[in-house]
This record gives sequence, structure tokens and C-alpha cells, in this order.
Amino acid sequence: LSNPHGCAAGYRIYRAESGIKTGALDTPANNAWMRVGESSASPFRDEFRDCEPATPLLHEHGCPPDDLHHLHITESGVMVGLSGNELWYTLPGDPMTWSRNRRRMIRAEWGKPLALSVHKDDLYVLTDHLPVHYRLGLSDAGPQLQRNLIPKHLPMASLTSVSSGYQGVVYASDSGLVLLSGGQAQVISSPWFNRDQWRRLDPASIVGAVHDEAYVMASSVDAFLFEFGDGVFADNGNTNLIGLELGGRIVGADAMYSGDALYWAKDGVVYRWDWEAMPVGNHKDPEVQPEAAGECCPFFYRPAIEDKNGSATYTAAEVHMRPGSEVTFRYYDGDCREPVLVDEEVRTDCEPFRLTDCRRTEDSRIEITGCGMVDSVTLGTSLQALRLR
Repeated sequence: LSNPHGCAAGYRIYRAESGIKTGALDTPANNAWMRVGESSASPFRDEFRDCEPATPLLHEHGCPPDDLHHLHITESGVMVGLSGNELWYTLPGDPMTWSRNRRRMIRAEWGKPLALSVHKDDLYVLTDHLPVHYRLGLSDAGPQLQRNLIPKHLPMASLTSVSSGYQGVVYASDSGLVLLSGGQAQVISSPWFNRDQWRRLDPASIVGAVHDEAYVMASSVDAFLFEFGDGVFADNGNTNLIGLELGGRIVGADAMYSGDALYWAKDGVVYRWDWEAMPVGNHKDPEVQPEAAGECCPFFYRPAIEDKNGSATYTAAEVHMRPGSEVTFRYYDGDCREPVLVDEEVRTDCEPFRLTDCRRTEDSRIEITGCGMVDSVTLGTSLQALRLR
């Protein structure tokens, strides 16, 4: 760089590329001017006749703090992590641009930072009080974080329950299972568990992971699969809860999702569970053993149906299952821990059948045992209505 005025003060250095790659996004050419840093003026002599000089060491480049944890990368290629009560982040596509100029303080009144999770370009700091949401955007000046404080007391109860997928981040709070999507928080377990019932599940022991469009979890008390349905709200009409018989094997383990299957490791064994490819109930077999050919493990299927007018009486049902399945359908009324059996039917086909008249309450449930693959269960107010569907 030569200065026609003969003074040596310094230079601001920018980089400009058309279509600079930042994670999953291509920055448009008119937004590709990004300030890299400042360098003092000094003579440069190309002794080796290289095509271009080496990249200067600039103040924007730096090492991460020693206590950095929960390291993630966003969809835009920005690395983020927690250090004490601070959120640190880098320039897109450059993992060694940690700087004290790129950090955000988590205030004490929001809670103590316990974990950080990322879904696309949404960052969620989970604390012992409020969830804190940051929306990441890129500009000419670099990454910009827009804070959105979620004003709900939803402390994180279990570190091993945090999982990203579907439309956001899922974790276990002491009030229920929470889904963070955008700047909103929903307790998606509320149609089935009030706060006291949820706490009896021992949420501090929960381990889980998002699997396709569902969340698989297990605690020291029970195990469930939550199907998210069509939306991110607990009362969207087609959110479902399916009980699982996991034998407590994944409690205290670490879970992950990869290649359309859920894996968890405990006591020297890696277990595999695939909802689509494996028969229902076969998910208890460890990966290191051949697939068991014994009986299927029982499970129960409980739809999240809400009576808007409070007068619906279900008199018929229909079990949608794969050919060759044989199951026993049971309809219960009462508290989920002490159910009262209302009707029991052995089903080998998908034809609608009559139920003993019983108005569904908030605590009723459906249980299906046997061998096969059940896709869904439909309840109706009349047998004729189900046949005409």
C-alpha cells in the first residue's frame, strides 16, 4: 500500500468477495464488504516474489476464552459459545475471530446461564430462570444479535434433555416439556401433565432427543414419545403422546439423533431406536446384539384431543395399522396412573368399531398392546361418521 501524501498513519482493511460463503447462505455481492480490522502502516517488500502478501495479523482475530462451553455453529456459519455469564460469537466462517467486542452479557435478573442451544440462526440461552432468545442476522458491520427475553419462569431442569430439531429447541423444565420456537416458548406437555404430575416424572433425570417430528424422552419414572403434529403449540389438535417401555436403560445416558435413528450410550452399550424402520417395541435391543424375535413390548397411544363444546361422546374408534398387525385396543377413563378400563377390543384390521359410550375426559387414554405397526387412532362420535371418512 502506498500513500501519495507521504504520511504513515494506518489503514482499515476490508475484504470484498462476490458470493462469500457463510454457512448455508450466500451473502449477496452488495453485502459482501466486511471490515476485517486495522493495521498500522509499514513498508512491505515481496522478497520471495509471491503472488500476494501474507494475511496480516489483525486485532479482529483472537482465541476463545479458556472456559468456553456449549460450542455451536449457526446456519450462517457463526460460532457461538458460553463463557461464565457471557455469550461469545465469531465472524461468519472464521472460527478464530473470538473478540471481547463480540459478546453479550446475561444479566443476573434473567438467571444463571446453564446451557446454549442453536436452531438455524436462533440462539437460546437456557438459565435457572428465564430463557433468553437471540436472533442472528448478518450486516456490513458483521453479525448482529437481536435479543428477545422470554418472560416466563421456565428454568432448565435437565442438561441431557436439551435437543435441537423440528421447529426449535426442546428441553425439560420443572413446569413441563418446553419447545422454544422463534421468540416463543410453549409447554407442550400441558395437555397430558399438570405441574404436579410432571414433577412426579422426576424431570431432573430426563434424557431425550428430537427424532424426526417427535421428541423421545425417558426419566427415572417413565418414558414417552411426543409427536409435535402440524405446529409448535400444545393444543394444535394433532399433537400426540405415546408411552414407551424402555426399561430405564437410557436414564443417565447421553442421547443423539443421526441417520433417521436415535442412539444412546450407557454402561458400555450403544442402543439404537428407529421409529420408522423397526417394529414397535423392538427399540430396547442394543445395537451390539441381533434383533430379537420375541414379543413386542407394550405401549400406549394417547391423542391430545380437546373438547371445545364440552359435550362430545365418543362411540366409535378406528385403528390405522399396517397389514399383518394384531393388537388389543383398550379405552380407559380416569387418572392416567389409575385408569378405569371402559372397553377392550382385539383388532386385526382397520375397520371402524363401536365403543362403549363414554364421554372423554382430560385424563382418559388409549392403550394398544400386541405386535405390529400402528400409524394412528381415530375416535368418532358415531360409527357411521367414521365409515364415511
